[in-house]
Amino acid sequence: CIRDSSLTRVDLSGTRALPREIKLLSDGFGHCKFPLRELSVNGRGLGLESCASLLEPLRDCPLEVLELRKNDICGVKPTGREPFSTYVLKIICELIARPGGGLLKLNLQENSLLGNDVYSSEAVVLLVEALKSEHCRLEELHLPLQAS
Repeated sequence: CIRDSSLTRVDLSGTRALPREIKLLSDGFGHCKFPLRELSVNGRGLGLESCASLLEPLRDCPLEVLELRKNDICGVKPTGREPFSTYVLKIICELIARPGGGLLKLNLQENSLLGNDVYSSEAVVLLVEALKSEHCRLEELHLPLQAS
């Protein structure tokens, strides 16, 4: 990877999951330094592990736009009984409340943020805390606030 690349936007949106390919790309991101400002991963149906491996190496990038519509960032599918996890959501909240500039636009629609059969407000509580941060500068937020 080019160390001082000028890459500012990556669009990985699509309709097939491609977890192996996303993981390889994520591993590559971990070895690069670039001013990534926009990341779109809409429609991939990525689970908790794939989303975490994608976002972890980007914590230091100056992300301003994050599109994660139609993924399972909390590890929960609309139908099923997978355990609910806030790990990826905590990374997203760090990006919202990051000192020195955080996200301006965030899309989390069509994720199971409220669990599936049992309502959980844990995701909402985390997001509210991030939004209350003095560093939050979010201008646009898209949330799915209904149980799947």
